[in-house]
Amino acid sequence: MTSRATEQFLFGHACWLGAITVATIYGIHIAIQRANAVAPATLATDQLLIFVVGLGWWIASFLRHFRRN
Repeated sequence: MTSRATEQFLFGHACWLGAITVATIYGIHIAIQRANAVAPATLATDQLLIFVVGLGWWIASFLRHFRRN
């Protein structure tokens, strides 16, 4: 693999991680707003599970790409 291809992969992968992180932070923000709108305040935590699954996919993809045979 050339260094240019590696650079492109890392840049693309970093963009995906950034997108997953931004979406999670936004989801948590919405969840906090909704939790504060009801009495008693109840926070849904399913966004965290979605982030963990997405992060697991990201890590697996990263490791699979650089796996040595």
